[in-house]
Amino acid sequence: MKHRIIIIVLSWMFIISSLMGIFHVETVVASGKTLYVGGDGPGNYSTIQNAINDANIGDTVFVYYGVYFENIVIDISINLIGEDKNTTIINGNGTGIVVNILADYVNISSLTITNGGSLAQELDAGLKIESNYNHIYDCNISSNNYFGLYLYSDPYVSNNTIKFNTFFNNSYGLYGYYAKTNKIFSNTFKSNTDYGIFLIGPSDDNLISSNKFIGNNYAVRIKGSSSNKIIKNMIMNNIHGIWFCCGANNNIAYNNVFINNTNWNANDAASNKWDNGTVGNYWDDYTGLDEDADGIGDTPYNIPGGESKDNYPLIEPLSDNIPPFIKIINPTKGFFHFSGIKMFPTFFSKISDTIGFGGFRLRPVQVQVQDNIDSPEYLDVYMFVNEDEQGEMTWNSTINLFERKWIGSDIGIYELNITAEDTSGNIGYATVELLYL
Repeated sequence: MKHRIIIIVLSWMFIISSLMGIFHVETVVASGKTLYVGGDGPGNYSTIQNAINDANIGDTVFVYYGVYFENIVIDISINLIGEDKNTTIINGNGTGIVVNILADYVNISSLTITNGGSLAQELDAGLKIESNYNHIYDCNISSNNYFGLYLYSDPYVSNNTIKFNTFFNNSYGLYGYYAKTNKIFSNTFKSNTDYGIFLIGPSDDNLISSNKFIGNNYAVRIKGSSSNKIIKNMIMNNIHGIWFCCGANNNIAYNNVFINNTNWNANDAASNKWDNGTVGNYWDDYTGLDEDADGIGDTPYNIPGGESKDNYPLIEPLSDNIPPFIKIINPTKGFFHFSGIKMFPTFFSKISDTIGFGGFRLRPVQVQVQDNIDSPEYLDVYMFVNEDEQGEMTWNSTINLFERKWIGSDIGIYELNITAEDTSGNIGYATVELLYL
C-alpha cells in the first residue's frame, strides 16, 4: 500500500513539474526588518521619528522603555511596537499631535501616548488617524489635553481597529468625524472629562463593543450619524450614559449594562433601536417585573429624550463566553485542488486531509464563521500556516465567507490554522492539513 501511494505521489509530481512552466507560481514574501529605538544596541536610533524615516514598507520599529519627547508622523505602512505600554512613553510636550498616522496599514501597540496639545482649532490629539486599515491595540492613550484619539479624513477614515487600549483622563477619549466602518472594542474609557466616545456625522456603520466606560462625563455621544452598533458595553459610574442626538437615527444599542450613571443611563432625542428584537439592555433603574421568568422584563424601558423604548429589557446582565464557530469551506477535506479549485476526491487521507497544487490563487482559502452575538464582519479572522501568521482574512459579504490567498513556497505537508476572535475576546479555532505539491 505504501509503495502504491509513493508511485501515485511521484506521478503527480511529474505532472506538476511539467506544468510549472505553464503556470506561474507565486511565493510568500517574508516580513521586513526591525529597527530599534533606545536601549544600548549598536546602531540603535535615539528618536522614533528617525527610525520611521529610515523604515521601508512592512518594517517594524521597536522602541525600548523610556520617555521620548516627540511629535511623530507615520507616512509609511509599518509596525510601531513599544517594549512595555506602561514604561514606553511618547510625550508630546503639551503641543500638537503626538502621533499622526497618514499611511494605511499601520500597526501600533504597547505604548503610552500622552500630553498632546490643547488647541481645539488645531485639532490637537494624542493620536490622530487620517487613513485606513490601521490597528491600535494595547496602548495607554492618556492625559492628552484635547483629543485622546482623533479619527478624521475626507471623504472617510475607515476600517480601523481600536482594541485593548485604555483611554484615561483626556478631554475626549475618542472623537470620530467622517469615521466609517471602524471597530472599537475591548477598550477602557475612564475619567475622560468631556466624552468617552463622540462620533459626529456623518460617522456611520461603526462598531462599539465590549468596552468599559467608567467615570466619564458622557460615556458615548452619537450626533448626526447612523447605522452604528453599540453592544456588550459596561457603562458605569458616568454622569451621563449613551446619548443619541441631532439627527442620529437608525443606530442600535443592545446587550449593554447600565449601572449607577448619575443623570441618566441613556437619552435618545432621535429615532434609534434599543433592542435587537429579542434582547435589550440591562438597566439598573428598571422597575418592571418578569412574571414568566424568561429573563426579559414584561414592560418596556422608556428612554428619556423622546419616544424610544427598550422593548426587551434584561433582568440580569448577559455574559458572552462562547467562541465563534469556524468551518473551513476551501480547501475541502478529501479532495484534490488546482489553484484552489476543488477537482476530485483523493485517496491520501492517511497522508493529509486534502491536496493542493498551485496554491490558492484562482480560489482563495475560504472559511465560514458564526458567532452567537457578533455579526461576521465584526470578527477578527486570521490564517496561520504551520503557526506562522499569514495575515487577516477578508470578509466577502457577497458569499458570506472570509477569504485569503495563499501560495506555499515548497512541496510538503502544511497545517492551515484559522482563528476567529469576537469582540468579547472569545477565540475559536479550526485546522486542516494540506499536502502541497
